[in-house]
Amino acid sequence: MKQPPPSWLVPVVTIFTLQTLASFMSRVIPVAGPAMAGEYGWDSSTIGYLNASNSLGGALILVVGAPIIRRVGGTRSLQATLVAGAISLLMFFYPSLAVVLLACFIMGSSPGAANPAGSEVLQRFSPPGKRNLLFSIKQAGVPLGGMIAGLLLPFIITLSNWRFALIACMVLVLIPTLFSWRLSEHLDRRPQEPALSRFSLRESLKHCREPLVSITHNRSLLRISIVGALFAIPQSCWFTFTAVYLVDRLDY
Repeated sequence: MKQPPPSWLVPVVTIFTLQTLASFMSRVIPVAGPAMAGEYGWDSSTIGYLNASNSLGGALILVVGAPIIRRVGGTRSLQATLVAGAISLLMFFYPSLAVVLLACFIMGSSPGAANPAGSEVLQRFSPPGKRNLLFSIKQAGVPLGGMIAGLLLPFIITLSNWRFALIACMVLVLIPTLFSWRLSEHLDRRPQEPALSRFSLRESLKHCREPLVSITHNRSLLRISIVGALFAIPQSCWFTFTAVYLVDRLDY
């Protein structure tokens, strides 16, 4: 008799796919940025500011997004940020630095939401004995998304142009996200929890302060947070610098 698939299979595949797409979105800026900056007459250092705006959008979601993720659901939150980020790619076609900075900020919401939203879903579906493995599979989507962006975008830009490459990115992100849209009804369902209360700005601000307050009250957690930031910031700078340097100085 054929065995039914494990209950964690669909959540892991779904979150892994969405995590990969979110990572892919975060790599679009440094890979496609040199071609766009060259056409608009911007200095290559501008790409650093674009990537900083992208990181700021992700950081904002990490700070204020917890109550939103709990209210909307982890899967649906990640899907919504991916759709918003993909559509914001159209804003790159307008030759205004302010508009492009805003687009990068919006795009940052998807990689910012990916870890807390994906972890919230897998925490509920992962068997305790497989939790480390399943979370590792989810996290493997981060380098995979970067690899796809690094291999695909230069190829499309060389054959056509950066505008067509961004359209291809938008389609590549939207199709899997929309295909997984109905799965959120199952993955985000929590029948044991009471209905959510009405939205309250005061309660939302309180939830936003909780992560920051918890860090200041725990010295060990504060040290870990500082060390994590000291790793994450140079990593983001290195990813951006390397892609721009290869194009701008080595003519790849």
